[in-house]
Amino acid sequence: MTSVYIAAGIIIVLIMVLCYVFMVQTVAKKREQQLRMIQVLEQRIKNFCILTKAFPPGFLSKELELLIYQQLIDATNQLIELAPKEKKYSEELEVYTREQSELQRKPPQHKRVKLSSPKQAKEVKVYLNELNKFIHRLNQRNKLSNNEFNTYTAQIKQLVLHIAVDNYVSHARAAETANKPRMALHYFTLAKNLMLKESTDKNQKFQLDQINNQIERLEELTAVPDIPEEDSTAQGGDWDQFKSEDDGWKKKAIYD
Repeated sequence: MTSVYIAAGIIIVLIMVLCYVFMVQTVAKKREQQLRMIQVLEQRIKNFCILTKAFPPGFLSKELELLIYQQLIDATNQLIELAPKEKKYSEELEVYTREQSELQRKPPQHKRVKLSSPKQAKEVKVYLNELNKFIHRLNQRNKLSNNEFNTYTAQIKQLVLHIAVDNYVSHARAAETANKPRMALHYFTLAKNLMLKESTDKNQKFQLDQINNQIERLEELTAVPDIPEEDSTAQGGDWDQFKSEDDGWKKKAIYD
């Protein structure tokens, strides 16, 4: 009977040990997942903070800027839930919320901001591409309505178009400075064709008119002048006279 109690006791102890080990592993796994999630959120916040400073003031639309700040606020709220004792997350949330409120009070920016150099244009295009990828991911996760998704992607497409057109215009001006009017005409024509094909912004009419004026000016500058009709006749007369003299020489040679 005593051996039965001992065996039962051993079994109970083993069960308790197994339960304890399982509980410790579960807690450790949960902690590991929590730490991994914190790292992911911190990296996401870091990336969005870069986006808030990557573009010149007023380059992005107000809607896109507010979208970035909303993602910062959402990610920071998740961090506060995962680590409520971490004060820096609450402090960061106050900063992002205040900046978002200031942005909401600003009137929409309608004037287009031009980039200062091809290098800056290249960097900005990379950041626009990253922002576009994130918007597509949000849409795939049903975090955006179709109207929001279409609005954001259309605005990014328009900004990429602005960069491409400005790049062509910059090349055109550089070509003309280098006394290469035909190359300048080529780049201005590329800019015009791109705007006519891709642009949906009615506010770009002024820039399109300017490009058209440059194209007309360069077409006149590079046009090949027509040869006047009288000059052609004169040239023909000279040639006929030359042939006549030549024929006379031949006849003289025969008679001689």
